[in-house]
Formats: sequence, C-alpha cells, structure tokens
Amino acid sequence: MNKAIVTIISIIAVNTALVGCVSQPSYLCSSSIPQTTPTSRFDEDRTYGVVFDNKTKLTWKVCAEGQSYSEGHCMGTASKFTWKNAMQAFGDKGVSWRMPNVDELNSIVEGQCLSPSINTAIFPNTPPTEFWTASQDDAIPSKAWYVSFTGGDSNSSDKSASHNIRLVRGEDPKVSEERHELILELMAQNRIEELLKQEKDAEQDAAVHCRTKAHCDRLFSLAHTYITSEASKKIKFFADNIIESYEPTDVGDIGMTAVKVPGTSDSAVIRLSVSCMIFGSDIIIENLKVETEPAEKLRSKMKTSKISCLSKKISVYRDFRSFVDEK
Repeated sequence: MNKAIVTIISIIAVNTALVGCVSQPSYLCSSSIPQTTPTSRFDEDRTYGVVFDNKTKLTWKVCAEGQSYSEGHCMGTASKFTWKNAMQAFGDKGVSWRMPNVDELNSIVEGQCLSPSINTAIFPNTPPTEFWTASQDDAIPSKAWYVSFTGGDSNSSDKSASHNIRLVRGEDPKVSEERHELILELMAQNRIEELLKQEKDAEQDAAVHCRTKAHCDRLFSLAHTYITSEASKKIKFFADNIIESYEPTDVGDIGMTAVKVPGTSDSAVIRLSVSCMIFGSDIIIENLKVETEPAEKLRSKMKTSKISCLSKKISVYRDFRSFVDEK
C-alpha cells in the first residue's frame, strides 16, 4: 500500500491541509510527509492556463482535457478516453501538446496528498481518478500505464478502459535522445564535408615542381624516403616515375603513391596520392545483418573512421610539402 495512504489513514481525523493547496472535498494531506511537488517549483501562466515545471523542464496544462480554464480555475467535468482514442488524438504531436509518458506523469504526483494526489494550488479541481500515459505495458501489449491520482500509484490496465488525460509539452526523453543523435550525425556529416575540401586543397598543395633532371631526381628520392617512413606498409613498387606502397589492410592504415609527371624539357611535377582504410569500406552497411551491433551504431563507426582517415591524409599531404621544402 502507498506509504501516504497508511500515514493519512492513521491521522485522517486530523486532516492537515497542504500549504498552498486549494480546498477540495475529501482532499487529504499530511505535513509529516515531505512535499514532492512544492508550489515554488512551478511558474504559472494564468492567461493561458499552463504551468512550467522548473525541475523537469516540462510545460503542463493546468486542467485535464474536457475542462476549461478560467481565472485560475478548472471548470466542468474532465473527459474520459480509451487509450487508443487518446493516442490517436494526442499521442504524437511533436513539440505541441501530447500525452505524457509514465515517468513524466509521475513527476507531478504529490506524495503528501490523497484524493487527489496532486498539488491543487497548481492543478485545481483535478479529479481523483486514473490518468492515461503514452507508455504501453511491454509485458502485456493489450495494456498501457496509467497514474492514479487517488493515491499516487501507477499501474497498467486494458487499453479499452476509459481514463482521464492531462497533456504536456516539452521533450520526451526518447525524443530528446533521438534529437541528440541526429545533431551528432549532422555535425559528423558537416565535419566530413569540411575535411573533404581540406583534403582536396592539401593534395593540390602537396604537388612539387622540379625544373631540371637533377632537381627532379632529388625530389623523387625525397618522396621515396617520405613514403618509406610514413606509409603503413612497405614499398611495393619503385620505378623511375612511380613509387607505390602496399595497400593498407587495417582500419586507419595509410597507403601512399608518388608519381612523376613529365613536363616540358626536363621539368616535371611530383604528385602524392594518399589512401586510408576506413572501417566498413569493404562492406555495404545497409545490408549488414549483425547481431552484436545495430546498423545505426555501425554507421556511426564508419563516420568516425572516415573523419579520422581524412584528418590523417590531410596531415600526410601537408607534412610531405614541408618535408620536401625543408630538404
């Protein structure tokens, strides 16, 4: 049994009123039990009949659906809905008014009071009944969770049952998490686009021009030294006009190629090409069927790996130009 019920039954003759609560028939509160929703926690907007909870950052309608708000009072009788009808009408309205989940609705239960278990200074004329939440009962799909404002407990009942509704506005934790993941994904994509541009510029800047055969031979020899020291694998092929390392095989490994492109007379341009092994580059991620990790997590790993590889390639291009110029 709810602790508040036990305590209040024992002191029912005393019937101590909660400070700040509006009188209501059968409204029982005990000052010996700590308040869970003090009036000071809420900012009221008496023009529109809404309250903002500074603890949860949620905005609530003062009145239950079916009631009308007027000058600090909730008039009329609250309407009852089946869960299906409630969800069809208010289940998913984005940033607008919606059904609260069970944790959100529990956050406005006043543990000091019964019938109703709510701060009536903030939520006047609340019926001491069950209120639906948007949370289904995972164990029994035919049921959904409600919060009882008779005693403040929560339970599940058949979706065909009729209960009252109080609407909320603000971010559901699941919605907030999804939005956070979307923001991170967009940030990663923007970072990739920025790095791709930097890579293109760095590759162009890494090209070195030589004027004579001796000058070109010397720069090409420096390219060989640089590739030997920086590539993840050994040199695979070396000729008069090309140097190539073995292809990278491990994630994050660097592969490099230098090509000497002849110009007029004895001049030439030595161009560097850098590759990097990205996680998932040898698979089609959309077709993956991996039991250990969901596709979303694998896509995130691919983006992270791509950002890392792009950063490495940009650094290799820039360091090559510095290496040649210093020599």
